[in-house]
Amino acid sequence: MVTTTLTPAEIDAVLLKLEAGKGWKRKRKTPFIYIATTYGGLLSGSWGERITIEQSGGMVYMNSICDPAKPSSVTSWGRNKKNVTAFKHQIALQEKKKQPLV
Repeated sequence: MVTTTLTPAEIDAVLLKLEAGKGWKRKRKTPFIYIATTYGGLLSGSWGERITIEQSGGMVYMNSICDPAKPSSVTSWGRNKKNVTAFKHQIALQEKKKQPLV
């Protein structure tokens, strides 16, 4: 969960950046819900993840799990945590850009 002053349009810009940089593949997008998947493989340690993000009144809820539509994975080898960390980092960078210079 992240508290933010970013607008939905600014959060969408963050998501587009993550799609390009992290290989997230958008599956569903509504004004307040975003679902994406990643594609892993035998050597990556994961068959892929499902990323769900929901925006609600200044709060952004994010979850990354091993994709239930793919073969089961015992572990994500840290890929779920990396997805969450990348999202939080990009939100923080975008927030910092909005702050006026003193």
